[in-house]
Amino acid sequence: MIVMKIKSKIYLIGVMLLFVFFTSEVLASSLKDIPLTTESSKAKELLIKARDARELGNLMMAREFCKKAIFEDDRFAYAYVELAYAANSTQAFKMNLELANKYYKHCSEAEQLLIKIGLSYFNTNWEDRLNLANKLIDLQPESPRAWIYLAGIYTENNQIEAARKSLEKAISLDENFHYAYQQLGFSYLNWQPNDFDKAIVNMKKALALVPNSGHAYINLGDALRGGSKLEMARDSYGKAIELDSENALAYLKRAHADLFLDDIVSAKSDYHKAVQLADDINLVIYSNYAAFTEIYKGKMMTAFEELNLALEKVNHLDITESQKLGQKIFTLQNMIMLCVHGNQLDRTEKCLMMYTDNIKKRLEGIQSERYTLGQKAGVELYKIYYLAQKGDYSKAYEKCEKVKEIYKKLDNEILMENYYGAQAYVLLKEKKYKEAILSFQKSDMNEILNKYYLGMAYEKTGEEDKAKQLYREVAEFNFNSVEYALLRKDAMKKMKTQ
Repeated sequence: MIVMKIKSKIYLIGVMLLFVFFTSEVLASSLKDIPLTTESSKAKELLIKARDARELGNLMMAREFCKKAIFEDDRFAYAYVELAYAANSTQAFKMNLELANKYYKHCSEAEQLLIKIGLSYFNTNWEDRLNLANKLIDLQPESPRAWIYLAGIYTENNQIEAARKSLEKAISLDENFHYAYQQLGFSYLNWQPNDFDKAIVNMKKALALVPNSGHAYINLGDALRGGSKLEMARDSYGKAIELDSENALAYLKRAHADLFLDDIVSAKSDYHKAVQLADDINLVIYSNYAAFTEIYKGKMMTAFEELNLALEKVNHLDITESQKLGQKIFTLQNMIMLCVHGNQLDRTEKCLMMYTDNIKKRLEGIQSERYTLGQKAGVELYKIYYLAQKGDYSKAYEKCEKVKEIYKKLDNEILMENYYGAQAYVLLKEKKYKEAILSFQKSDMNEILNKYYLGMAYEKTGEEDKAKQLYREVAEFNFNSVEYALLRKDAMKKMKTQ
C-alpha cells in the first residue's frame, strides 16, 4: 500500500505569509503599520479595504479593491503587492510583484522590503528572506503585520516556536487585531507541537472581534475538528451557513465533519451543495473532495472515475489558463495517489505523464530557476513512490539522489525532509525497517503520511507502543485529503489492535 503527498513548502508561493482565512467583512485599519505610499487618498482608502479583505480571507473582494486602487494611482507599488498576495495562481503572484518592483523607487523602504520578500521566493533562499523580514521589524517594530510576516517566514522553515513568539508579539501590539489570533490559532492547529485547546481559544478570540463573520465560524470549526470535537465543529459550520446560506466553503467544511461522524448521507448532501454553490475557481477542487467520499466507502474506482470527470471539467471553466493548470495539477496528484495505492500501475504511469506535461506548461509562464528546480523535484518525488511500488528500487534510489542534488542547489535544508520521506518509503518497501525509521525521523512529521509509514516501520520492528501512538494520531487527524481517505480506516484498525 502507498499514498503520498509531495510538499513544496517554499514553492507554495507566499502561502506562509498569508495564512489564508475566509470571511466576507471589511474592517477599518487603525494599527501602527507599514506606510502606504501614494498621493491619492482614494487609492489609499481602497488599498486599506483590500488588505483588510485579504486578511479576512475574501480574496475576490481584495482583488477588486486592489484593482480600483491601481486605477486611482497606477504607480502605487503596495497595491500591486496586495494584489499579488490575493492572487489565485503562481503566475499572477509573480507578475504583480514584478509590477510592484517597477515602481520600487516610488515607495517607502518598508514597502520595498515587502516587494523583496515576495520576489525572494523566486530568486533567493530562506535565510535571505528571513533577513529581509527582520529588517522590516527594525523599520516597523510596532506593526503587528510586520511581526506576522516574520512568523510566516519562520513557519515555512518549521521554526514553530519562533513563529508563535512573533504572533504573540503581534497580539501584544494590538489585542483587537483578529488576524493575529487567527494566525496563532492556525499555528497550533496545523503545526507540531499541536495544541488544539489553544487553537480553539485563539479562534474564539478572533470570532469575538468579528462576530458577524460567517467564515470566522469556519475557522473555529476547523479548530474544533482538530480537537476531535466533531459535533461542535459541525454546529460551528452550521452557524456560518445561517449567516450566509450561499457560503460554499461552509457546506464543504460541514461535509468533512459529517464524514468523520460517519454520517455519509449528510456528507454527500453537503458536498453536493458546496459544488453547486462553488465559483469556477473552486468548482473542481470541491469536486475532488466530494470524490474522496467514495474512498471512505471503499469504492476506489468510483472515486477515480469522479476525479477523472472533475479533470474533464477544467477546460470548460471561465478561469485563466494558469488557474486551469493549477486545478489539473491538483486533480492529477490525487489520481496518482489513488492509483498507486490500488497498485494500478498502468493508470499511475498515464497520470504521471499528464501531471509532468502540466507542470512543464506551468513552468513556461514562470521564469525562475529556483521555482523550476522545486517543481522538477516534485515530479521526481512522485516517480520515486511509483518506482518503489513497482519494485524497481534501484531506479527509485537513483531518483532519490537526483532530488537530493536539486535540494542542495536550492540550499534549503527544510526541503530535504521531502527527500528523507521518499527515501524512507523505498527502504520500507525493501523491508529495511530500521533504516526506514532513521530516514522517516528526518522527514516532516507534520505530514500524515510520514506518521503512518513510520508507524508501520515501528510495527515491523516490534515497537508496538510507538506504532500505536502514531496510528492514533493519524486516525484522529480529522482533516480531509486523498491521503487521509486512503489511510484512516487502516489507521483506526491498527490503533485498536496494536
